[in-house]
Amino acid sequence: MPKGSLMLAITKAAGSPSEYVFWASPTGDQIRVRGLVHLYTPSSPASEQSVASLLPDLDWEAFRLEQWKGLSSHLRATFVHEAPGEPVDDDHEEEVERLEVGDEKEEAALKRFCLVVFEPRRSIGAKPPNRFTWTLEDNGSWTKQRVAV
Repeated sequence: MPKGSLMLAITKAAGSPSEYVFWASPTGDQIRVRGLVHLYTPSSPASEQSVASLLPDLDWEAFRLEQWKGLSSHLRATFVHEAPGEPVDDDHEEEVERLEVGDEKEEAALKRFCLVVFEPRRSIGAKPPNRFTWTLEDNGSWTKQRVAV
C-alpha cells in the first residue's frame, strides 16, 4: 500500500476509463455503460478542473455539501475513522457511531469526502428489450408472441 495520500494519487488519474455492468434480476437483462471516472475533492484544484467541463454551471462544492447532508449520520461517521489498516495510537478514541451535520468532527470528515463523477461515453443495452413468449402447439410447431416489457 503506498504511503501518503491515496486520494491524491487517485485524483491524478482523472478521467480514468471504467465500465459498469447492471443486471435486471428477474429477466436477466444486462446494461453496460463505459465512460470516464472523475473524482472531485475540494483540496485538489486538478479534480475541479477535471469535472468543471462536464457541467460548467454547477457549483461542485455546493453540490458536494448537498450530497454530504443527504447521507445518514452513520455513513457520515465513517469518514471520521482512519483508513482500514492504518496504525492507531494507544490513546485512540472510540470510533464515532454517528456524525450529525455541524458536529465538531465534521470538518475532518468532510476533508475525506469526495464525489465520484461518471462521464458515460458508451451505453449498451440501455434501451427497452423486446420480449417474446414461445408456445408449443399441438402440431409440434412454436408460436411466437410479443409481450409487454
